[in-house]
Amino acid sequence: MNLRKNKWLKKDYQELTSYLQTLKDEKFLEFTQKIVSSHYIMIGIKIPLLRKMAKEIAKGDIQSFLTILENKYYEEIMLKGFVIAYITDLSLLKEEIREFIFLIDNWAICDSFGNSLKIINQNKKEFFKFIKPLLKSKEEYIVRFSIVLLIYYYVEEKYLKEIFNICLNNNNNKYYVNMALAWLLCECFIKYPDETKEFLKNNKINDFVLKKTISKINDSYQVKKENKLKLADFV
Repeated sequence: MNLRKNKWLKKDYQELTSYLQTLKDEKFLEFTQKIVSSHYIMIGIKIPLLRKMAKEIAKGDIQSFLTILENKYYEEIMLKGFVIAYITDLSLLKEEIREFIFLIDNWAICDSFGNSLKIINQNKKEFFKFIKPLLKSKEEYIVRFSIVLLIYYYVEEKYLKEIFNICLNNNNNKYYVNMALAWLLCECFIKYPDETKEFLKNNKINDFVLKKTISKINDSYQVKKENKLKLADFV
């Protein structure tokens, strides 16, 4: 299928979804269904193939591609996110992100999309301002998405205090938010063990996040044996 189009039309949607079906991998579908819960229809396509498709689509007209999608398939949503990540106009990109995050209904789409937004590396200050209001959302995956962006792009000394404040003041205690917070604090510990250990000792975060953070730290191959933590020291 020609993915590099000057303009996508509504009739191209059926061709696109038919093409996606040809990429189906039954074993991968079974695997994905075991670890991801989604209301979208799953086809079973490996992420590298979707990323390759997105790269081709982005060489054509991105905006018309985004308008023809009907948001029926898990892989379609994943592909949409990957294509959005190629937008270089920051105002347009933020607009598309704001719309896309309401389509996220699972951790895999959330984390894969966040990992694709490499443009943030060159625009950290601007995107940090963009992220902060999203952290106040009541939607589980919007908050997780915001935390995932912190994990991928902001675990550095300049943002460390603000990250700790975000962890301390989080009011959304949904499961995938708490798991992301534990992941974030683990990443902070890997890079800044002393500062993160002090934060964990001197501040009251919810028990689930604390336990998961320590578990992730102790399971990490990036943490030396002598730096592993004991839960008893923090409760």
